[in-house]
Amino acid sequence: MLKKLLSIALILFGYSAYSQTSTKVWTLAECVQYAKEQNLQIQNAQLNVESAEIGYSQAKANLLPSITAGGGGGYRFGRSIDPVSNLFVDTQVGNMSLNVGSNVTLFQGRQLVNNIKQSQSNLQASQYSLQDTEFTISVNVASQYLNVLFAKAQLENTQLQVKITGEQLARTKRLVEAGAAPLANQLDIDAQFASDELAVVNAENQLAIAFLGLKQSLLIPASEPFDIVEPIIDIEALQISIADPDVVYGISSATQPSIKAAEMNLLAAEYGVKSAKGASLPTIGIGYAAFTNYSDIRNQVFRPDGTFQTVATPVGYVGSTRETVFRDQQIPGGEIQGYTVGGQFRDNISQSLNLQLNIPVFNRFNVRNNISRAKIEKRRAEVQTNQAEQTLRQTIEAAFTDASAASKSYQANTRRLSSLEEAFRAAESRFNQGAVNAVDYQVASNNLIRARIDLLRAKYELIFRTKVLDFYMGKPLSLN
Repeated sequence: MLKKLLSIALILFGYSAYSQTSTKVWTLAECVQYAKEQNLQIQNAQLNVESAEIGYSQAKANLLPSITAGGGGGYRFGRSIDPVSNLFVDTQVGNMSLNVGSNVTLFQGRQLVNNIKQSQSNLQASQYSLQDTEFTISVNVASQYLNVLFAKAQLENTQLQVKITGEQLARTKRLVEAGAAPLANQLDIDAQFASDELAVVNAENQLAIAFLGLKQSLLIPASEPFDIVEPIIDIEALQISIADPDVVYGISSATQPSIKAAEMNLLAAEYGVKSAKGASLPTIGIGYAAFTNYSDIRNQVFRPDGTFQTVATPVGYVGSTRETVFRDQQIPGGEIQGYTVGGQFRDNISQSLNLQLNIPVFNRFNVRNNISRAKIEKRRAEVQTNQAEQTLRQTIEAAFTDASAASKSYQANTRRLSSLEEAFRAAESRFNQGAVNAVDYQVASNNLIRARIDLLRAKYELIFRTKVLDFYMGKPLSLN
């Protein structure tokens, strides 16, 4: 039994060790890149780009000629017309035909050209929209990543506090046992120790929630082993790069994909108006067609000898007697043989070339209404462009304000923590000497704990806000 238990223990230990070593540790750059590859919003934006590429390709292809080809064949029974000789026959006729045609538009009010430019603008707008979606996802992943870092730091802080309180509890127990301190002090410290342990549990839960949020941002299952790199961040080196949000906006408005997408949508709407106006102009096109056919009752003179001979050709019949009526037809003299399919197709080719002109006279106000709708779309695009610019400006102003507030909060919390650490050391020393009671000691301890957590929160808030500002200025998203 002992051997079995040892074997099971070794197996479990080996599995645990394997699980720990197989856990991938992610950097922020890896998280952002993975999110770009897996995020469903980004995939949907990529599909929009592919659709716009097809639209642009089709708009260019509309300049090319259209070519059609066709054919047919069959049999006619009873009285009919030979499709080759155009004579009435009263017999079965087998026939085939082939045709090919081509049309090309020479002028269409520059609609085709404007449609190409509009499709190209739509393609660029979709590409910028994809970049904007990636920008939004990247910022969200960075926020979730920093939440995990904050939760980890908070857990370490609470664990450190439990260690400090535990050491104080052990020291107080020894004093109580020696009769140098009242039992009430031990009970108060014991209650504080229990509260600190609860804080550790709460911090572990917050870390689990933070990890879950980051995993969900990356579409990683919650059960999958996952950890992140804890970068060394020089908080003192973090500064707000530009002291004026207008400067940040000036840089960002020239590079932000949301603004570029709105501008491309506006340009596409302008070409849409031009294309709609082009429908009121004449259309000029050129067409070509070729036709040939075959009939199985047609014969061909072979090796004509310069003479003519008369051939009786059926042309109809008498209605009352059903007697066939023939017509004499002179054909070049020579040997007569069956007319091959290839020969008839070659000899019966008919071609045509035509110029087409269409002038819109009255189309039930369709063109006028289409122009009006295109102008409305242009005005809507102008409003959306202004809205994108205003949104970007307000976002940058808010980000600048948040970064400034985070910087001030971090500095204030740093000074506060320094003061409370001195106060706690003094309270701890006096408590050990019996100069203050356990309640005063707990107050000093709790104040220190809150100050540390507030400083951690201010620290990561400053990091996030500063990185967002840097990102709006075109800098890569990194914690290094």
